[in-house]
Amino acid sequence: RYASEKRRRVLVDVRQSMQKDYMDSVVASLPTSHHRPSSSKKSGQSRTPNDDNDNNNLRVSLCASKLWTQMEALLDEAAHEDVGQGVGMALVHTARDAVSLFRMGMASLVKEALEHDPRVVMLVHNDCLFLTHHMLPAVYRRKAGLPRGVSLIDLVPPLREFGEHVVMHFAKTHTHKMLQSLETSPPWTDVHEDGPFNQAETCLKVVLFQLQRIAQQWKDGGLHAYAAVVGRMLAPLLNHLLTSLLSTPPTLKAVHSVHHLFQLYLDAASDLFETAALAELHDTVVGVQDKWVTGVLVFPESPQRHHALSIVLRK
Repeated sequence: RYASEKRRRVLVDVRQSMQKDYMDSVVASLPTSHHRPSSSKKSGQSRTPNDDNDNNNLRVSLCASKLWTQMEALLDEAAHEDVGQGVGMALVHTARDAVSLFRMGMASLVKEALEHDPRVVMLVHNDCLFLTHHMLPAVYRRKAGLPRGVSLIDLVPPLREFGEHVVMHFAKTHTHKMLQSLETSPPWTDVHEDGPFNQAETCLKVVLFQLQRIAQQWKDGGLHAYAAVVGRMLAPLLNHLLTSLLSTPPTLKAVHSVHHLFQLYLDAASDLFETAALAELHDTVVGVQDKWVTGVLVFPESPQRHHALSIVLRK
């Protein structure tokens, strides 16, 4: 009866916390011994948002922080020598169910926010990372007192995958929307005229504002991997701009206007990363001149390519 009542109270508290405390956040620490990069299954595989971090602190929701405190209390009580095996198993199952409730509940409670709010996306991802890193050593530290066969390991993969999916789905969705916006921009051949130029400038500024808004929220997350995701979002945008520039080269009258528009992009991209090292590592704009000249970029060798490069960089 005690374990059943405890279970009811804990799960009710978790549900209420998800509803009330999710937009409040705290800076939390990951357990040092388990704070290391995950190895890729295949060599050369792209790093995911869960695969880093040089920093031991990250921003998590107050809800996740409270959840882990409750889970620790349940595991500590279950491992106490005065607690019977039946009660101990019930307490462990309560801790497991609390994690499952969090994962399934967040997918529905903040479903709409996960589509458009980068801060919520960051918090959900960080919460999943925070909980899984704490869950990994939790049972081992208490194995002497816990009932045999107890484990939390099986809960780790779905929670990590959920957090990663949230970030990558958001990035892909908004990259697609930004590309659609860029596709409505007038051709480069027309931007010497005021009307098309103003339309192209407005379109580009809207896209860059959206990208800066996302990057600014993610800088607060405490994970360098967000810089990698922003870099992935930048790549197709830059590719679209350069491809369209090659397919419809601007006239001499439009050179100044085209340079101005690309300068907007370059200036905005330089502010998307916290440090110069991160920008150099993940920013697809850094080194674009060398990549273009050496043919690393997937554009055919042609006079138009060099002409377009001279327009972009005013060389």
